[in-house]
Amino acid sequence: MAAIPPDRRPPAYPLLTAEDLRGMPATQYRVKNVLPREGIAVVYGASGSGKSFLTMDLAAALSGLEEWHGHRVASCDVLYVCQEGHNGLPQRVQAYCAYHGADACHRVRYITASFSLLNAGNIAMLVESIESAGIYGGVVIIDTLSAASPGADENSSVDMGRILAAAARIREECRCLVILVHHSGKDVARGMRGHSMLFAAADAVIKVTRDENRRTWELEKSKDGLDGKSHPFRLAVVEIGIDEDGDPVTSCVVEPEERAADVVKRTKIPRGGNQKIVYEVAGELLRDSREHGKGGAPAERPCIQFDALIESCIGRLPVDPKRTQERGQEAIIGLVNRGALKLRDGWIWVT
Repeated sequence: MAAIPPDRRPPAYPLLTAEDLRGMPATQYRVKNVLPREGIAVVYGASGSGKSFLTMDLAAALSGLEEWHGHRVASCDVLYVCQEGHNGLPQRVQAYCAYHGADACHRVRYITASFSLLNAGNIAMLVESIESAGIYGGVVIIDTLSAASPGADENSSVDMGRILAAAARIREECRCLVILVHHSGKDVARGMRGHSMLFAAADAVIKVTRDENRRTWELEKSKDGLDGKSHPFRLAVVEIGIDEDGDPVTSCVVEPEERAADVVKRTKIPRGGNQKIVYEVAGELLRDSREHGKGGAPAERPCIQFDALIESCIGRLPVDPKRTQERGQEAIIGLVNRGALKLRDGWIWVT
């Protein structure tokens, strides 16, 4: 057989032009500016941070809601592979459906049987289960990476490479987004636990943190979105029944919390006068406040003391300093009457 002339051989590596690239479709999203339609993502945080509650909230939102924490959602079927804390899974699902409606999780499926990312047979059976259930092309959540890779050394590049290869196989064979739920290290400030190749390989990383009663999720890495923005949330307690002793059975659901600065921007206030100045001072103090849930405010809502606000208005209000107390009180009462501020038991917060 005659050899193919070099100038007629198909190129081993097709060379794309800028025009070729411009004609390709943009990256599709699962959660706009947060999660891609396909790939590998990680949700991580310390124990007790609320990462599993947040991930379950995400799964339910993907199965039928139009948005999640203000981000548009492309709905799909979801498989939740629960390998850690699965004894509490029924209560969590009941609480979510009691809070959001009986059909809230109708496109989510769950696996609680033992599963390992390091077992090729397990991966094959998982892919087969996904295809037979008709949920191909959706989202697969594995909670947690550690529980789903028993015996692995997370700090080893070899073992982490095997874990990532398994996640990539699920992604490729099911054309889906794989979300790994993971733990942070002993030093939370240093990020997720284990080898750095996990962070490098991920298309998106969501960090979940907790400071006392304040919880926040932040997009720490995104290949196609804007990272760095934080989203505060709280865990609301939901009663789902009564146990054999007559005591209430409860679980929690995620409730997004607005940042004080966002509320300040949104609320309509007078364009001039003492009320505007007092409101600006209140916003500054609330952004730096370490006090939350005081005087009956929501648990995650920043609060400041009435007297501290008045004192901070000294020199800011265009009045004689001796009259700051009087004029400040009048402005605060006006803002409370307008619904811009809440005042109770000497504590102030934004509505």
